[in-house]
Amino acid sequence: MAQENTEKLLLQLKDLVVEIPTRRGTLTPVNGVSMDIKPGEILGVVGESGAGKSITGTAVTGLLEKPARIAGGSVILDGEEISKLDQGALRKIRGKEVGAIFQDPLTSLNPLMTVGEQLAETALAHLKISRNEARARALQALIDVGIPAAENRIDGYPHEFSGGMRQRVVIALALIGEPKLVIADEPTTALDVSVQAQILALLRKLCNERHTGVMLITHDMGVIAETTDRVAVMYAGRVVEIGRTRDVLTQPRHPYTIGLMSATPTTAVSTGAPQRLNQIPGAMPGLMSIPDGCPFHPRCDHSMDRCATSVPPLIADAVGSVACYLVENAKHV
Repeated sequence: MAQENTEKLLLQLKDLVVEIPTRRGTLTPVNGVSMDIKPGEILGVVGESGAGKSITGTAVTGLLEKPARIAGGSVILDGEEISKLDQGALRKIRGKEVGAIFQDPLTSLNPLMTVGEQLAETALAHLKISRNEARARALQALIDVGIPAAENRIDGYPHEFSGGMRQRVVIALALIGEPKLVIADEPTTALDVSVQAQILALLRKLCNERHTGVMLITHDMGVIAETTDRVAVMYAGRVVEIGRTRDVLTQPRHPYTIGLMSATPTTAVSTGAPQRLNQIPGAMPGLMSIPDGCPFHPRCDHSMDRCATSVPPLIADAVGSVACYLVENAKHV
């Protein structure tokens, strides 16, 4: 893991709210999210489907599809608030300041252009270089992400690459503009385990070497454990726990995080009777049916009366931050 970084914050989300107006009412997939990322740090964002992970990353990149909009809070990148910029200004930031790696590489690559052309065009769009220099940077980018015989593959088309190689090309595409921040949304879900490990190791290596900050969005706790420095756990559009990965995974404090860890298979060899994985009862609420109070309280075994009426604040302490009245009560015992 990366060493503790004392530099200024690269990304700050402050009480971010994303709304989607509909005929049946306004949906709020992201509700008061606050988190930050330092240069050279990988922050994992984890939770069940519908937790708001991907739309949080999309809000950072300015790629929210209308009618979705940022309705409150702020996104601050390297000291500059970018959440209120128009699309013209955001286009200049995307690729140059913020790169993106998506789950399916085929959606990020143009099938009618060679990978070298796509990399060179991206470099030309964000860097003041000649076409020859862009070609050289494209080749070096392929080498950096571990494409074998890159000088022979640079003029290949996406369909001529394997899934793992295409994902490496997408990483090269995200990094060729030398961004300060990378949003990686489920970048390894479609890959087999061995290729997944290679991609995650590559992401960590490039992060360390280039001092790039990474928001790694995933539902895989194994990926979180192996790759991230800190982790933010989201539920129904809110951050319920955030802290160092080791602390959150080994000593989870929010009941939802505890449930996630209890439902995660382990590779440890057991000499006793086989143990069943625990299951969190119920399901993530839909955007039209998020309950009042703590959104997790209908599924929580430790729910109290006030959990149904008021949202617990995200309280920071020496270990991390947790939004749960159980933790708050424990502090006052």
